[in-house]
Amino acid sequence: YGLVGSEMCIRDRLDDTVDDIRLVAFGMLDKEEKKIAGRIHALLQKPVPASSAHRYLREKQLAELYWELTYSGLVHGDLQRYTLDHALSHAEAALAINDNSAGMHFLAGRILNAMGREADAEQRMRHATALGIPRQRTQPYLAEFAFKNGDYSQTRELLTTMHHSQLTPHLRPVVDYWSSQENA
Repeated sequence: YGLVGSEMCIRDRLDDTVDDIRLVAFGMLDKEEKKIAGRIHALLQKPVPASSAHRYLREKQLAELYWELTYSGLVHGDLQRYTLDHALSHAEAALAINDNSAGMHFLAGRILNAMGREADAEQRMRHATALGIPRQRTQPYLAEFAFKNGDYSQTRELLTTMHHSQLTPHLRPVVDYWSSQENA
């Protein structure tokens, strides 16, 4: 997702005290939102493909594009709920065609998590792992679900068994904290 790495810096500029900086930041975010919305609109204007493989790809692309709007922080409030509903709808349509897609189950899990449907999200994450998504990708989510359910030993186990070389800068302090708690 092209904007994700820089989006937070751009979004931070929306609160800048200098009007010109706020306007430039708003313009950049608006441009990115319109670009993604344009891609969605173009896909929706095309006839639905006859072959299931092509329908799967269409639904997958639509689910990913709707998710990108939310994940990138380009939509909020009611529009975010609308976008998440559409992302999930297209992910489920893709899974109705190919239920063995680990990536689609993972994406559906992320969408469900963003919707606050954590039990469903956890089920999708576990299914994605069973289908072949690397455990490293689902572990942070599963640890979060365990934490929210009060299962701190499971949280610790999931976080402390993660490979440190693959941790994001945001996740590293969390893993370090739980690792230090193991020895306390």
